Amino acid sequence: MKFLLWSGVFLVFCGALVGAFYFVLNSAFFKVKGFEVSESRYTPNETLLAALNADMIGRSRLLSVLGPDNILFWEFGEKPEALSNLPLVARISVKTNLTAGKVSVKAEERDFSGIWCLSAGEADCYAFDDSGIIFARAPEAKGALILKVTDENARPLVLGRPFFVNQTWRENLFKTWEIMRNRGLVISKVVVKDLNLEEWEVETARGPVFRFNLNFMPSNLESILDNLDEKFDFGKVTYFDFRIENRIYYK
Repeated sequence: MKFLLWSGVFLVFCGALVGAFYFVLNSAFFKVKGFEVSESRYTPNETLLAALNADMIGRSRLLSVLGPDNILFWEFGEKPEALSNLPLVARISVKTNLTAGKVSVKAEERDFSGIWCLSAGEADCYAFDDSGIIFARAPEAKGALILKVTDENARPLVLGRPFFVNQTWRENLFKTWEIMRNRGLVISKVVVKDLNLEEWEVETARGPVFRFNLNFMPSNLESILDNLDEKFDFGKVTYFDFRIENRIYYK
């Protein structure tokens, strides 16, 4: 008798679970009424949402059963902070409004800082942002309006990854560029030499080439550049060499 009683309770419980699951899956109450995408300038909304759906489905098999048309999928799903298959998008945030049944997606895209070109063989160029992240292919550029870096190393560049894994190298490049520009030096070209030597150089429109070491930035570079500008006619100098710490060589 007890067996039959508990069997009946179990069947009723299972039936209730199945009914509740069916209700969650098919009820119009849990259907997404609409998506709102903001700050996406270059990435089509359909592409962004498709990439976001695929990322979140891959994070949870259970929630993937609900599917992206269900508001609970967005409410309880693990939301990514970035999308590896959309390197143009630097950050992404997702918010849900259960009452209105709406999903709000905010995508912050990367800002263009310059072009990084691999010079081995045919020029292969990529756009990068102010964090040194490669995020899109780009045409080769000429002139001083766009910062162009020529990389003489035969190595692959991966979209969504930095052009240098070494963060110190990236910081030294960006800080040096900023200081030189603030001192009125027009950068016409940047060249990254053999990485085994850890050297790079900046060609300026006024003439001289500035040679640096990737591992450090010269101390007091601002005042050094001011002093050099006062003491030398840049049009008559071939290069200034900062590759040895606390030393300056010139020709």
